[in-house]
Order: sequence, then structure tokens, then C-alpha cells
Amino acid sequence: MAYRILIEPAAARRLRTFSPHVVQGLGRRLAELLEPDALGKNGIASDGAFHIDAPGVSVSCRTDVRDETLTVLDVEESEAVAAAAN
Repeated sequence: MAYRILIEPAAARRLRTFSPHVVQGLGRRLAELLEPDALGKNGIASDGAFHIDAPGVSVSCRTDVRDETLTVLDVEESEAVAAAAN
């Protein structure tokens, strides 16, 4: 399976406010989750919503097996990263 990653507009706007290393870390975490060997192990092989944590960010996602998509619904910067930025 070759999943595509889609990002809801509100989540994309929020991601643009995060530091580059946080966004890159999220990209790596999503890529790891979508590795063919990891799909079943991570419990995302079926349709539905789930939540993941990546360095500096928490993410709400949804998968659609039929369309082979993972959609990022919402992102929240972790409190530790937000505090360090201030």
C-alpha cells in the first residue's frame, strides 16, 4: 500500500506556525507509521480516527483504507515546546 498524507486546511495553517524541526519530526513519524511493515503493528490498517504523538506535537488523524489516505485533522504543539519558544 502507498498511502498519501493529506492535511486539513486548519491543521496546515497551524503547522505553518511551528518550528521547522517540529514539522520535520512529524513528517518522519507519519512516514514511519505508513511503512508497509508497520501499518498493522501500529493499529492503523483499518479505517478510522486515531491520535499520535511526535516530538513536540500531538496529532489527530484519520485513515481511509479504500482511498489509501491518512488525513491530518488537527495538530497541537506540546506544552514543553511551546514553553521553550516563549
